[in-house]
Amino acid sequence: MSNPEIRRSLERLRAYTSTLHARAPEAGQHVEQLVADLERHLATPGAIPPDALIAGLTAAIQRFEVEHPALTASLQHVLYSLSSMGI
Repeated sequence: MSNPEIRRSLERLRAYTSTLHARAPEAGQHVEQLVADLERHLATPGAIPPDALIAGLTAAIQRFEVEHPALTASLQHVLYSLSSMGI
């Protein structure tokens, strides 16, 4: 996956986060922090340890898979994109 593709995925996550904030503020903040960490890593590779990024995404997928399947799909796409980038 290319950098523009992961950026589009992050935009989708950001859009979903705005609706998530209204229904579940804590969950919205959690995803917002993940997006911020991912963007920081893309801007400055290594700013966030790759293992921490992967662990955060994996935990979020497990946390949201039942109640927020669309969010989970977006998170899985980001995880796949990172994997394709060698992260």
